[in-house]
Amino acid sequence: MSVLEILLNLNRKDSLLATLRARRARIEREFNDKVAAARELERGMRRAVAAHSALEARVRGEERAVAEEEKRLVDRRKALSSFSSYKVAQGAEKEIEASSRELRAREEGLLKGFEELEGAQKIRTEAEGAFAESKSALELLAVSGREAIAEIDSEIGIIDRERTIILGELPDEPRREYEKVVKKHPSDPVAAIQGGVCSGCRMSIGPQAVLSVRRGSITRCPGCGRILHATDEEGHQAVEG
Repeated sequence: MSVLEILLNLNRKDSLLATLRARRARIEREFNDKVAAARELERGMRRAVAAHSALEARVRGEERAVAEEEKRLVDRRKALSSFSSYKVAQGAEKEIEASSRELRAREEGLLKGFEELEGAQKIRTEAEGAFAESKSALELLAVSGREAIAEIDSEIGIIDRERTIILGELPDEPRREYEKVVKKHPSDPVAAIQGGVCSGCRMSIGPQAVLSVRRGSITRCPGCGRILHATDEEGHQAVEG
């Protein structure tokens, strides 16, 4: 097998590895995005729960206070008949009327409080439901994600071992050159000359470089640095390494 054929074989392996690693990274990124979204929903739910609980405590407290005030007014009205002095009874009745007006205002406020509480309960219920749904979806995604990553890692392991064997078939100098290039272009370290240009970066390749490639020399694109090979259209003749 020629050096160029080995390089092209390596290129195919590295292209597969890059694709698999990108797929793995995408799965992890999607999962992390879902985790971040679930955490945001959880924070929103906690805020909704806290707001509802605080409002409920305030409304229930006011409800008890209004009930106690109503009881006190009833007791005060009953006590009016016990006053022997008309003036004292009249003054007490005016005070009761004033307290009744204040109580009615508080009752109206309490009704508004119950309406607000109903709205807060709805928001809380929706937030809890959204978080529960997100959590359930996240658990399913975690299971499927782990399975997908395990399968990808298995494929990567197999291809990586094959790559190591192929890489060992290269002479030292071409191997060093290839390892340099693959660090910069992990998915396509080898590029074809098509129509006189590099298929990797579209830079024009001069006649001298094309000739060097045809002779089987390891030639790199002056633009992107990829290792070049000539297609049949470019009149490439394989040279045994």
